[in-house]
Amino acid sequence: QGTIPTALAKLSVSKAADQWLESYRGHVSKNTQRSYKSCLSPIKRYFGNKSLENITVTDLHNYQNLRQGAGRHNRTVAHEVLTFSFVLQEANLWEKLKRKYKPFPTNKQHSTREPLTNEQLNRLVIAGMGDASLASVLCLMLVAANTTCRPCEIAGLTLGRIQVDGDYP
Repeated sequence: QGTIPTALAKLSVSKAADQWLESYRGHVSKNTQRSYKSCLSPIKRYFGNKSLENITVTDLHNYQNLRQGAGRHNRTVAHEVLTFSFVLQEANLWEKLKRKYKPFPTNKQHSTREPLTNEQLNRLVIAGMGDASLASVLCLMLVAANTTCRPCEIAGLTLGRIQVDGDYP
């Protein structure tokens, strides 16, 4: 019924997370690597030297409660635990935990926001064009409005990564 845990399961959470991160270096973008590292940082601090194979659902719920009590948004905590679940999956430990793990509900506000209409976007552009000090904000807003880039992806954007001559600029 169960899958045999890998050698990663014997390591501390901190070492297992570092090893997992290292295994993805070069296979995911630098922004994704940075996001994973950021999400695993509080996990590593909380669990530290505890063996990965000894993590329980109660531990995960205690972690959620601690992070929520520290003022972290449920979405942030959910993303941290999701990233940690990738490490647990690599160690063949997630299947037994996920059956009983219950993430906190996330705020519905994020899923009910409506994109700007063309008219609203045009009004924003016109307002931004009237103020030279908003030129950078205007450019960022246009990138955000016309791509699927997240804020962290926009922050890591460099001119060398922009390809305007392709079929899909």
